[in-house]
Parts: sequence; C-alpha cells; structure tokens
Amino acid sequence: MAWDPDAPEIVTNGVGWCDQLADKVELDLNFDAVGPTRTAAVDALGDRLRVLDAPEIGPRNISYRRLGVHSQMHEKRGETGYRASEGVGIRLLDVTELEAVLAVLTEGEPESMMGPRWLLQDPSDAYREAQRLAVRDAQKHAEVYADALGGRLGPLRRLSESEGYGHEMAHALSGSAPVVRALSVQPEPVRITARCTTSWTLIT
Repeated sequence: MAWDPDAPEIVTNGVGWCDQLADKVELDLNFDAVGPTRTAAVDALGDRLRVLDAPEIGPRNISYRRLGVHSQMHEKRGETGYRASEGVGIRLLDVTELEAVLAVLTEGEPESMMGPRWLLQDPSDAYREAQRLAVRDAQKHAEVYADALGGRLGPLRRLSESEGYGHEMAHALSGSAPVVRALSVQPEPVRITARCTTSWTLIT
C-alpha cells in the first residue's frame, strides 16, 4: 500500500521497560579532619583515609577522590583552624564484595555515605528490549484509536524516541557507623525505560 501524505493519521506515545538484576554498585563517601594549620588538617585526614588501603577496597575499586581544604571561621574569634575534606567514590564490578567493603568503610566512620547505588555494567540489551516494548505499546494504543474511529491501522509514518534511563535505589547514611546487616547488600533490579512517539496512517 502506497503511503498517502494526505491520509488521516494517529499519533501515540509508547513506554516500555525492562528490569535486569544489577551487576555494578557504587558508593559515595566523605571524610573530614581538622587541624590548626592546613598541613595538620591534611595529615589528620590522611590518617582517616587509611581505611581505603584495606585489601577489601584498594585502588581497583576507587572511582574518584576529590580533596578540599578551607579555613574555619568563627564570628567573633575569626580564623580558628582548617578543615580538610575528601570525597571518595567506590565502584564495585563484583557485587558480592559489597558487604565486606561496607563493613570496612563503616568502621572508618565517614562523615557521610550515600549508597548502595545499583547499576548495570552494560544496559544495551535491556534498553533494546525496552525499545521493542515501547513500540508495541504505542502500536496497541493506535489500534484502539483506529477501531474507535471505525477504521483500521495503516503503516507507520514516523517514530521518534527519547533517551531511556535507569532507576536505582539508594540508601543515605550519616552520623555514626550503621550496622551493615541493616543495609541492602543484595543486588536489586535496575529498570531501563524507553519512550517513543509514533505516527500511523488511519485507514477508513
């Protein structure tokens, strides 16, 4: 059937998703230390960061380290010393290591820890499945509209998509070291979503 550009059309949106068990996990931490001088603050911070040298962690699992040093000011006394802070990212490609890593990190009592953040190392297969389901969803809606109009659905005219995205659960921790058993250390499903807009010819 030849496409008639003047034929009526039906435009629908479709959404599809695919849930896949996470095979990567990330954590974000922050360590602080204070001292009377910049050097003293950095040295004290270095002592606290020795927890990262534990065999359960090591350089292979550190994705970033960001150091900051600034003076501490008091409203009346002025400068009272220095605070050194370091943000640290942990990335594990073997999710079975998470419980041991959390046990070590929480013993080091970071000022804050965000995670675990569950991810996929390669979401491409899940995204392709989500795309297929999104197109089916859009077509199903279009078929319903065509039937309601007393016609049937013709060929696809146009298709456009928006980017898919992953959804992961995160646990926020702060203050004193939490009990590791209370955390979610089992991999969770990651949802990859695809959205599309389709245009179909309406045959009357």
